[in-house]
Amino acid sequence: MTTPLAYLALLIHRETGITLQEGDGTLRSALRRAAPDLDPAAFLLALSDQATGQRLMGRLIDEVTVSETSFLRDRDQLDAIAWREIFLRVLAESAERPAVIRVWATACSTGEEPYTLAMLAGEAFGMGRPPVDILGTDISAAALGTIP
Repeated sequence: MTTPLAYLALLIHRETGITLQEGDGTLRSALRRAAPDLDPAAFLLALSDQATGQRLMGRLIDEVTVSETSFLRDRDQLDAIAWREIFLRVLAESAERPAVIRVWATACSTGEEPYTLAMLAGEAFGMGRPPVDILGTDISAAALGTIP
């Protein structure tokens, strides 16, 4: 039989793709922060309430996500991006004219990482708009709610 905590981990995985282990404490800690008055079984029951269930699940998802974000985070990795070489390869392989490098920055919280990528691409290509299209996404409603 599945425990309520294991079932919550399954729900989070289905909703977000984030895999949590029942015994590592992360989910239990996140649950305490999201709904301090509810144990896992009571939280599951509360999720079935149409008026509050979706909001509760959103709070739990916000608590299990890592909202670390900063400009120039992981600088060594950023410096390894060979923008011009990538562009030449894209240009040679692309039927699209003008060719564009498409970058997807996942789990980027409030967006500092995509802005960093845009700045670095701008530096690499000099003046004018760089041939780069950047998409930044996150699943945390709290992080997305802070973006103007």
